Amino acid sequence: MENIYKYTAVRRDIDANHHVNNVNYLEFAYDALPEKINLNFENLEIFYKKQIKLR
Repeated sequence: MENIYKYTAVRRDIDANHHVNNVNYLEFAYDALPEKINLNFENLEIFYKKQIKLR
């Protein structure tokens, strides 16, 4: 079984450059993970595959 997290960017996620603000990606990742996973945000890297914009 595959778990998929879907989220549609909303206006509050968008920064002055009309992209999702980088801090929001971290929140998306946190929300997508199961609660039982204990995260250590002291050592985290985010690699962006592509930008997210409003439709």
